[in-house]
Amino acid sequence: MSLLVFSHANSFPAATYGVLFKSLRSRGFTVRAVDRFGHDPKYPVTNNWPQLVQQLHDFARKEVDKAGEPAWLVGHSLGGFLSLMCAARHPELARGVLLIDSPILGGWRATTLGVIKRTQLVGSVSPGAVSRQIQNLESHLGTPLFRRANRTVELTAAGHAYMQEIQSALEKISTATEKARTPGRRRPLAICAYPSFAIRWLIPRWRSFHDQHPEIDIQLTTSLDSVDFSRDPFDAAVMVGNGRWQGLGPGLASVKLCPITVFPICSPARLKGRVPLKHPRDLAHHQLIHATSRPEDWPRWLEEAGAKGVDSTRGITFENQTIAFQAALDDIGVAMGIEALVADELAQGRLVQPFKHVRQTRNSFYLVYPKAQASNPQLAAFLDWLAQNT
Repeated sequence: MSLLVFSHANSFPAATYGVLFKSLRSRGFTVRAVDRFGHDPKYPVTNNWPQLVQQLHDFARKEVDKAGEPAWLVGHSLGGFLSLMCAARHPELARGVLLIDSPILGGWRATTLGVIKRTQLVGSVSPGAVSRQIQNLESHLGTPLFRRANRTVELTAAGHAYMQEIQSALEKISTATEKARTPGRRRPLAICAYPSFAIRWLIPRWRSFHDQHPEIDIQLTTSLDSVDFSRDPFDAAVMVGNGRWQGLGPGLASVKLCPITVFPICSPARLKGRVPLKHPRDLAHHQLIHATSRPEDWPRWLEEAGAKGVDSTRGITFENQTIAFQAALDDIGVAMGIEALVADELAQGRLVQPFKHVRQTRNSFYLVYPKAQASNPQLAAFLDWLAQNT
């Protein structure tokens, strides 16, 4: 069995990835993970996270020595950065490194940071300080280079002019980098998806796609932001909507993956106890679990269910649904589940649906892609596979 050492993202403790770990173990991997980075006083959080890299090294060293073989170092977001740095400093520990949506920058953002470093405005740049470094560059030049609005960043007129001046040199760097890459390296199919959908729907099904198409590599990025295909380097993206994408630009096609049906979920223990969940109004005596990505689910479900007297705003709020689902599994409270994303736990009895009422939303999960990509054989194969699995 191959050893895999997993490093979690910021705010995603290792327990969050239970579904992923189960899938990996079923494929023959021995999965080990640091429970929580940043919570051990022996490894304080500092700039560029050298102590967290050391924490991963100390953990991985014990597991590698125990297994008698190097490990696959796999990391999500911050965890990917830590995995990469650990492997760079201690290559004997790593059989390979896999980064999932990690803060290793590319595109114009990497270009901008490269310019900052070449102008010697800073000695080193951490991924978490991107915005501050861009502001430093703008201050140094005396003009704004980027326009920020509605989670998007665009070049200003001055930014475009500056980019044109330095474009030639940067293109030479890019060309040299491409030439230095391994000859014959395949271009992966680039897909963007919501974190919860990627972890709980896509990845558990990934093996069947790989079995059918071992020749196709996938580059999966997770994000809660909308994809702009004219700007972002993706072939396709999982989005939530009603199938009409006019606001995202012309020439888009989509495939419906699954409807978004929501209802409360909790651990079986909540059906017993001092105030068992028998009627929606009983929720007034239980902690509600919220996800900031879907703030409307609780108030709308409670209204439809006729649960008068239940304050839909109280309880505990997490950044995303994956953490909210994990909190429900750990009996912290009652979360609002999406059927397609909690079906396995419901079937296994690890989670239960305490009430019959379900809310059929107007939206579904879709795979959206530019029509111009329809001739891409990798995307065509992926669409065929989706048709077999939805």
